[in-house]
Amino acid sequence: MQIRQASIEDLTQVQAIGRKSYRQHFADIWSPSALERYLAEQFAEDTVAQSLSSPCHTWWLLEEQGIVQGFAKV
Repeated sequence: MQIRQASIEDLTQVQAIGRKSYRQHFADIWSPSALERYLAEQFAEDTVAQSLSSPCHTWWLLEEQGIVQGFAKV
């Protein structure tokens, strides 16, 4: 396993992992349509790109055999 800092090149992986993990953990507290709307907003390309590029945020990726398994946003 490897932990590394994410960059803008990791955008699509961050979007996919974020949507999947959020859905797995919080789907029970949302209506299906509200959940999809929230995920569309929070993991939109522009939103994630801005956050990945922001000096106020640091994203870390957990990789195993070159495949991103998770992330942390600090």
